[in-house]
This record gives sequence, structure tokens and C-alpha cells, in this order.
Amino acid sequence: MPFLLILFLSACKEDEEVEPSVPFPNDNLPIKEQLQGRWINHLRIDNFYNLEGEVIRTDSAGVGVIHEFKGNKMDISYANGERVASLMYSLPDTSTAEKDYIVFLKDGKVQDYYQITTLNDTSMVWELTVDWAGYVDENGDTITTRKGVYTYEFKRD
Repeated sequence: MPFLLILFLSACKEDEEVEPSVPFPNDNLPIKEQLQGRWINHLRIDNFYNLEGEVIRTDSAGVGVIHEFKGNKMDISYANGERVASLMYSLPDTSTAEKDYIVFLKDGKVQDYYQITTLNDTSMVWELTVDWAGYVDENGDTITTRKGVYTYEFKRD
């Protein structure tokens, strides 16, 4: 057996790139397992689009809200410990799609669903797209746009 290991090691050239045989942490874990724990929603970016698909307004804000995933439940709270909400969530089977979603339920009814665009050991990003979204402009008027894309960036706590 040691002879085979020596043979294997000597067969690789120094300048040859070798794919790592061990995946990065969490890469192969089901999404539900990757979500578990505390995440801080540190940034929200809102992009509003006109009929031609061009961004006509971008708003962003630091958030600092804690999302804690425990099983099928997510608790939302502020850093001072004040609980904002507690929601159940589900992860639809997306094995045949290229996108992953998280669906939030309140009293057994769908409240919102977000596309999970990034999920790894340290960060997570969700997007919510709303047709005919609105924002309040500098004059206090509500402006309706073709769509709004709301992006939520998280860091693992």
C-alpha cells in the first residue's frame, strides 16, 4: 500500500493543477442544514426598474437584524434581543431548477418567498422580485415602477 501512495505522488507533475478531493465546507450539505444558526442581515439594496428594464433608482441601508434558523423555524430579532417575528419556512424541491428558494409561512399561509442567490459558510444573499413595485421619492410622492428587486445580504454570526 505505501508503494502505491509513492507511485501516485511521483506521477503528478509539479506545475500540474490538481483538483481538491475534499469539497469546501458545507458545499454538499442540503440547504436546510446550511441555513441553521444565526445570520445577521447587514445590508439591503433596493433596485427599481422602468419598462425598458433599466435601473431608475437604487436605495440601500445597513440593517443589523438577526435571523436565527432552528429546524423549520426562523426567529427575527434586533441586536438588543427584542424579537420581531417568528416564522416557519420551507425549501421547495428545486432539484430540476437552477434556483433555490426559501418560502416563509405565517399561520400556515405563504407570506413571502426569496430566491437564495448565495449560500456558503460565511455569507448568504436573498433576492425578492416584486412586479409593479413602488418607492417614495424626495417630494413624498409614491412612484410605481415596473419591478423592484430587493437584495438582502447576510453574514454568519
